[in-house]
Amino acid sequence: METDRLQEYFETLYSHGGLFRSPDYEICCEFDHAWFHRPTGIVIWKDALHLSSKQSPKVYFHYTSHPDHFRNLTSLREPTEIWEALKNGPGAKAWWGRGVYSLPKPPDEWKDRDELLDNNFRNVMRGDLSARSEAFMKDDLSRRLGFCIPMLIDAENAYDLSQTRTNEAEACGVVLHVDESCAHAAQARLMEVLRHRVAEAQDAEVWTDAKARLGRALLERGKHEEALEHLQEALDAREFTLGEDHRDTLESLNCLALSLDSMGRLDQAELLYRRAVAVGARGARGYSQLEQLTSTCNLGSCWRRMGRLREAEKLLQPQLRACERRLGREHFLTQTMLKNLSRSL
Repeated sequence: METDRLQEYFETLYSHGGLFRSPDYEICCEFDHAWFHRPTGIVIWKDALHLSSKQSPKVYFHYTSHPDHFRNLTSLREPTEIWEALKNGPGAKAWWGRGVYSLPKPPDEWKDRDELLDNNFRNVMRGDLSARSEAFMKDDLSRRLGFCIPMLIDAENAYDLSQTRTNEAEACGVVLHVDESCAHAAQARLMEVLRHRVAEAQDAEVWTDAKARLGRALLERGKHEEALEHLQEALDAREFTLGEDHRDTLESLNCLALSLDSMGRLDQAELLYRRAVAVGARGARGYSQLEQLTSTCNLGSCWRRMGRLREAEKLLQPQLRACERRLGREHFLTQTMLKNLSRSL
């Protein structure tokens, strides 16, 4: 089954091998396993954070302005990290812990980004506008709410900002909580959903994508042997159906190399990294400059750990300059490249 409605996808098809496809959404190359919604410019995670204790939860959408918050929460590395991300307190980015800061509408159900900003920041914007210039406000607001995390939660735990806006929240006197056990179960529930999607996949494309996603999730959790099996099967399927020079094939190639790398099988990993860099340099279909820089960074890191320091330095020096120009000095890939280069000197 297939749908172009994101809400329907997460509530009925997501865990059962269904497919979401819409011309308004495209693959986001900068963030792992994410879509980019072209009309609003919002990056949305392809999975859902499962915080429900019920069989038929509702999907709500958490919008955040912070890329690091988005990366940390969607990585789901450890249950303790998930719960800490949900708590409210010093440095908190939203109302996590006092009620899930959420909306029932996905990016495609807003008329435009301005409508979403008005819904979430109406009172804040009025105060800021009186204290700051319009030019500052325009620049500041362009960066707000750039990321979206779908959440499967119980409706009574959803702090729905389409009904209650931020500055009016305290006055409502409603304090809602996500049960801590649900947060600690989020990682296990995601893995359960990913395995189920493989088993229930209704066509070859969904099966291959589900295999690739499960393999990457297992890799991130240190289950290297099991990850290797799924990643190899996904790579074989993509090479057969899409060809070597397709973005999805190269993504699988890089993930398989990372799995071998993590297991200490550096000679095998290096061959795959070299292949990915070479194919990407020839101009693979849909493969972005950022993804090519990431592949090159992985190869340089592998060479460094193999003791091939001069080769690593020669490879990484020009790539670091490219990262700085393309992404800026503070971007995580630039910092990773810089760290690998400094260790090669």
